[in-house]
Amino acid sequence: MSASLSPFARFGALVVLGAVTIAGACTSPPPVRLNPVIPTPPERDRLVAEQFPTLRELYQGREGIYRGCGPNGNVCHNERQYPNLKTLGAITLSINQPCNQLQDDPSRMDDWCERQGDTVRIGNMRLELGYIQRIADETEMMGSRWVISLQGDVPELAENTNIAVLRVREGRDDDWLIGFERRKLTLDPMRRNVLIVQLDADDDFEERTLARAGIPAEINAIQFGDPNRNGVYGRTLGNALIVPGHPEKSYLIRRLIDPTAGPLMPLANCCFWSKPSLRAMWCWIASLRPDGSNAMDPIDYSVCPDGPVESVMYPTPGPMCESAGLCPVRASNVIPAEATWANVYNNILIPRCGGSGCHRGGDTAGNLDLGSEDVAYNQITRAMPARITAGNSATSLFYQRLVQPCGPTGSCRRMPLGQPSLPTNELSVVARWIEGGARRDGMLNPDVMVPDATPADVMTEAGPADVVTDMGVAADTGVSGDTGVVTDTGVVTDTGVVRDTGVPMDSGAGMDASAGDSAMDGE
Repeated sequence: MSASLSPFARFGALVVLGAVTIAGACTSPPPVRLNPVIPTPPERDRLVAEQFPTLRELYQGREGIYRGCGPNGNVCHNERQYPNLKTLGAITLSINQPCNQLQDDPSRMDDWCERQGDTVRIGNMRLELGYIQRIADETEMMGSRWVISLQGDVPELAENTNIAVLRVREGRDDDWLIGFERRKLTLDPMRRNVLIVQLDADDDFEERTLARAGIPAEINAIQFGDPNRNGVYGRTLGNALIVPGHPEKSYLIRRLIDPTAGPLMPLANCCFWSKPSLRAMWCWIASLRPDGSNAMDPIDYSVCPDGPVESVMYPTPGPMCESAGLCPVRASNVIPAEATWANVYNNILIPRCGGSGCHRGGDTAGNLDLGSEDVAYNQITRAMPARITAGNSATSLFYQRLVQPCGPTGSCRRMPLGQPSLPTNELSVVARWIEGGARRDGMLNPDVMVPDATPADVMTEAGPADVVTDMGVAADTGVSGDTGVVTDTGVVTDTGVVRDTGVPMDSGAGMDASAGDSAMDGE
């Protein structure tokens, strides 16, 4: 007779069997994340790659980000300033993020950091808001008067036309921010994209709202598309703190190499930052995927383009570094920042392009004669096919030839031919001169081709043609996308995105400096 189990025994057996099954499942080996295979770095980067194989070494090395930019608590970029570089994870959080986020004066906003402006609805038409500016204070009899500049011409205002400033949110209803009745509006007769608003004496809400408009840090305030009022809507140029794959569009790089963007960084700890550090930072950004998911992988120096082009004087790291007199960092050859034809011709074209065998005197390569200011201007702005598209450096052949990337192999047609590329600050002057209409003596050349609207960036084999200009901007949304979520675990996830440990590296060496105007957002 076969033995039978009691109900309690059968239940116990099932419990044991289930526990064994669960335990077996729990002890299954986790999926293995294979280390990416990184090609051997080219010879030019061999020593840099040995010193900085990954972002971790670039961050914590003696000549690295932490000691150079954030050595002590509550100074520099260690909690006090933006971006916060206190921890390794904080670096990855800067990917695809906007810049100048602590700037409280809209007129000082850098073009590279401008974001999407709010929308102005005029009847059935919608235009992006450029800026709002007070032009007359309030009196006892009437309120203040304001200018509203828009990206596009305003139609004639009908008798019943009202306007409203809206915050447009994808997938949601528009948020109403402020509105004005027709009787308060006047169309500027000289500037078709400008409205004048005359407030009443008791328009307290409107007065307060307009007074705080344009400050980036105040997310509920009206936001401008052209806060510095120079006619450039920077958000169209695709800049951010760190733009994956595009170090030339990354504001973090620009503040290290371009004196026209503000004081060069690092401001106080330059004995702990070097040219190899700069090259490693450039190549790390160049090798990032669009979502930054490979931020902690080995830096792929094999895909790193030439750069950065800079003329920065760094002291030699070592015991005598601080006595070398090169802190703060400074540029070795700075030309005036004015985006004028005279500056372009006298300080850039002649020194860089007017030598023997080039574009001057009897040698006029490419049918471009720089022998005199008059001849050079006419040939650059009136040539057919056009060398200049006034208002858009990205589509101007003249500018493309200055920034054309050169790969590791093959011929290079970048100008000046056979010479180093123009420094970033000089490229900025040329680009801003074109963006301003390629003017001479304050007048727009009537023969220059002017597009109806600014087209998208021109793409080349190696990426956007507008490599480094002074007109860049932060991403429209200010959201970093799928960069991963930073937690306090200190664990690298399957995606390769570091999770912030929240623990700073040993401050070790480094000069204690008050950030003050050193902040990237303070300029």
